[in-house]
Amino acid sequence: MFVDVVYPGWVPFHRLGYVTDIFGFIEAHDQILEYEFETFVGGHLTRLGTREDVKTQREYINDLKDASKNAIEMVELDPIAKRVGTDNSYTFFLAFEKSLVETAADTVREKWTGRLGGVDSFVESHCSVMIASLRVEYGILGPFGLKGNWKE
Repeated sequence: MFVDVVYPGWVPFHRLGYVTDIFGFIEAHDQILEYEFETFVGGHLTRLGTREDVKTQREYINDLKDASKNAIEMVELDPIAKRVGTDNSYTFFLAFEKSLVETAADTVREKWTGRLGGVDSFVESHCSVMIASLRVEYGILGPFGLKGNWKE
């Protein structure tokens, strides 16, 4: 039994279940698989799970992480600056963040829709949390750089 980590047949809950340690959450999948088991009790949704369910969600989470990292590295600021301007830093950053989330979510959605339930409901929130975690925990800052000023 390992509650609030793996949701057999479904993606994790909104914002990855509101966990505060995203990378601990990712590692928990490997910890679960260190145990010998046939039946997994996740505590939520429609059924008991299996080792394969844990492996499937681990794959989803890794795809989510990769898509988020790729979005950080490839979304360009100039088109966003031209569209929304740069006078209001909050508006500019929100447009940038929205573009990151949409880019990552499109990649994940394409692979996982129909494979796990709830992709249509929560993929954007998963990408948002993962992008923020990558930027803060791993220092993957993308075009904003270490000083937080995209013009430098």
